[in-house]
Amino acid sequence: MRAYFAVIKDSFREAFASKVLWVLLALITLLLALLLPLGMVEGVATTFQRRDISDRSGLLTRLSEEGPQDESSPAGQVWKNFSTDYQQLARKIGEETNEQVTEDEWRRMRFRIVDEINRSLKDQEFYDQASWNGVVLNDEARELVKLPTDSLTKDQLARRNRLLIEAAFPREITASSSNEVFVAYLGFTISENLRLAADDVKPIVQQILAAFIMIFVGILGVFVAILVTSSIIPRMFEAGAIDLLLSKPVSRSLLFLSKFIGGCSFILLNAAYLIVGLWLIAGLRFDLWSNRLLLCIPVFLFLFAIYFSVSAFSGVVWRGAVMSVVMTIVFWGACFTVGTAKTTIELLLLNPTRLAAVVPSGDTLIVKNRSGATFQWGEAEHKWEEVFAADDSQTRQGPPFALMSSIIGPVYDPVHDRIVAATAGNRRFGGGNAGNILVGSRDDDWQRRNGVAVPNGVQSLFVTDQGTILVTGREGIWEFQGDPSVEQQPFVISGFDIGRIFSKSEVGKFDDVASNDLPRWNSPFAAAFDPATERIVVYSRGKLSLLSRNDDREFVEANNRDMNRDEPGVLGFAGDHLTVALRNGEIQIVSTDTLETQSTFEPFGKIAPRQVVSSADGRLVAVLFHNGKLWLYNIDSQEEIRSGVVRQNDITTVHFLPENRLLLGDRFTRLTEYDLDSFEMVRQYQQESDWLEFSFHYFIEPIYTIFPKPGELDSLVQYLLTDESSESVIGNDNDLEGQRVVYDIWQPVWSNLAFLSVMLLVTCIYISRKDF
Repeated sequence: MRAYFAVIKDSFREAFASKVLWVLLALITLLLALLLPLGMVEGVATTFQRRDISDRSGLLTRLSEEGPQDESSPAGQVWKNFSTDYQQLARKIGEETNEQVTEDEWRRMRFRIVDEINRSLKDQEFYDQASWNGVVLNDEARELVKLPTDSLTKDQLARRNRLLIEAAFPREITASSSNEVFVAYLGFTISENLRLAADDVKPIVQQILAAFIMIFVGILGVFVAILVTSSIIPRMFEAGAIDLLLSKPVSRSLLFLSKFIGGCSFILLNAAYLIVGLWLIAGLRFDLWSNRLLLCIPVFLFLFAIYFSVSAFSGVVWRGAVMSVVMTIVFWGACFTVGTAKTTIELLLLNPTRLAAVVPSGDTLIVKNRSGATFQWGEAEHKWEEVFAADDSQTRQGPPFALMSSIIGPVYDPVHDRIVAATAGNRRFGGGNAGNILVGSRDDDWQRRNGVAVPNGVQSLFVTDQGTILVTGREGIWEFQGDPSVEQQPFVISGFDIGRIFSKSEVGKFDDVASNDLPRWNSPFAAAFDPATERIVVYSRGKLSLLSRNDDREFVEANNRDMNRDEPGVLGFAGDHLTVALRNGEIQIVSTDTLETQSTFEPFGKIAPRQVVSSADGRLVAVLFHNGKLWLYNIDSQEEIRSGVVRQNDITTVHFLPENRLLLGDRFTRLTEYDLDSFEMVRQYQQESDWLEFSFHYFIEPIYTIFPKPGELDSLVQYLLTDESSESVIGNDNDLEGQRVVYDIWQPVWSNLAFLSVMLLVTCIYISRKDF
């Protein structure tokens, strides 16, 4: 063995003698030196940024209507600090002369509102007790208003005025944290725009670290290492070198493996130096001592070994460094093409067609897919027939925009024999446009009618046993009064229907039925509704709140409990119990009377849940996870149910039927009915696969399965650094019901390990039989 260790030692000596190594180490040192002064300083927000205004259109409307009428009100205090030209523009809204608001004026008003509000932050006469009597202030604001204005520093004055504005407009402005940090360099704040809540620092730094090392080590580092090491194996078989080596009693295969291991020393030294340096910076500057970051060193060594095995085999066969590099690039291109083709076709074209919800509507079976399209089962044609479709005047989403479907519902209303849904509106790009109610009745062949506007920020829609429509969101709870199918005439400016904002329609409107005592809930937010008791449970930033009706039919808080969690979750009523499924994979069965946890489960590790449903009698609960697995629980017997359903890794939706039956969606558009006693299949709703689905199942997916997956080791790095097993496709990690990509941690490891073993075995066999 001494000869083989000598070869490995010589490889390390050769790596240390390489000028390229020392150049790279110098560049890494320079990079770490530039990153070292980066850090965080504590502080509080003293100005508004555009991201702080959750509803710019709603805020502009309130200030324009209330400000000129009462200058002693909070809106009036803000209004008086507006510039003269801005006041002239905004008065057109307050006087309800919408037809005079031009497209350019509306755009300018929405764009400038943040700057105009910031003018109030410097006003020393902004606060007087009479103007703010009806506004509930937090502890920090109450302490600041007690101090004389002339004793406040510039930052204290701005902070006080900001907190006053936040308290006066809680539904339009996101409250700032009293514990925030700012990105700093050499101890100096770079910009107030770069501020974070203290609790968000760790996950953001983890995400940045993951992206940083995947680029600098996983891509650039591996590529440079392949260029540098491409000549190691071919040089081994040069005349003279190979003769000297084979003159000794050594195994050719072990000799090659020794040289291969030694060739990995280059990436080992560079990756270890960079990652250890980042580990120290993350710990010293951000107090993030993540030992799992060090585990990325063997991961990237493994990644390099996969590519180097191709380079080494090519070097043995063609005995040239150029061919080694060329064949490695060809291998990378093949893996990239296969992986990208599979991911693109599945994510953008096929996943939007997957069934996402089942909506039994009387004797009609209606489903919704992930793109928001709605279908009913056609028995005669034996296929899904689209209903409740958007007409030419409505926005229809298709791939790839289907990934961001904003359809809430549909929900069946048995009283009026109709399905009801809502669009969430476009708050992602500026937070201004409201959604609207969508209604389709059986008598009208489920034709979609675009109804009145829903309040901003709606996230859930429910129908009571009396057929009343309720919507909830972080800003409150609203009950619909009137006819939801009455269409509203649009008034569109720059793509925004501002007619919805100013609508005062008496034909149909949403009334705020949340008590004034209820707070504005924070994200992450989820809600569940019990039609039998008309109770709502809200989960907001780890706090459960049970809401019930008072004598005035308003929702008031009957009970609450702090779960000491910051995770988003999904909820579901089950009789006298509530199921709370959190993003970390934890499931809690909670009593709705006391809100105390009775049982806790973690059936599939840290996989995020997607859907919680229960049987009509509240006896059974089902939780569907984003990895396609289903968890069933019997509340009466307090036992988990071991289901015998097939394709346990590909379930897309679940629904309980009467007579102890269960509906499960799988593959893409297949729906299967099971008997819950025996888990035998009762019937299937399955249409014929189209050419794309057929090609995916029988051509693309098999090729992808047998191909090595070096690029997917990024998922392992992401998991090691963030401890997250999935991520949102559209970047909203608080949305558990939306489409998420689940990291398959071990499958690429075993696939790549098998490929590496085969490549080394083939190379060893070739060397042992080749006459050099």
